[in-house]
Amino acid sequence: MALYTSSKEAQIHYDKTIVNKVEYKNIEEFFTSEQNLMINSEDLNYWGAVAGKSNKK
Repeated sequence: MALYTSSKEAQIHYDKTIVNKVEYKNIEEFFTSEQNLMINSEDLNYWGAVAGKSNKK
């Protein structure tokens, strides 16, 4: 499925983390201990963003 993102970099990130799953062990350090308790999967789809003027709303 093709998705048209705002940039080539965003498309690469989308393909890497939404189209394909990411091994939980590679990203678990970014979750709080409470979040880690709720996750019961070895592979996840995820999307993250850094606050910026385009997405602060």
